[in-house]
Amino acid sequence: MEKQRYLQMDATMKNMLIMALHSVYRRKKAAGLDFQETGDLILRLDAAPDRKLFLNDREHKMLVDAVNDLRNEYLAAGRCSEYLDNGMLKLMKLKYKRCSVR
Repeated sequence: MEKQRYLQMDATMKNMLIMALHSVYRRKKAAGLDFQETGDLILRLDAAPDRKLFLNDREHKMLVDAVNDLRNEYLAAGRCSEYLDNGMLKLMKLKYKRCSVR
């Protein structure tokens, strides 16, 4: 058993997270950087059973950075970022739970 962050999301938050990670994925791929880990996390988010997911610290940081980048893009374009703010707050407050090692 190991401690990981437990994320329970609704359909809208799931789509927001996938959209944010997809933006990071495209940037990394265009720059020639390693994008495999980002792609794997996108697939895990999409296939999450009952919209519940356990995240290690690296995946959690990747999600927070991706949502923050998307939020910055929205603010620069003058778009409303209210749901991104709520999603970011929820990501920052994730609690640890014990789960089996994957």
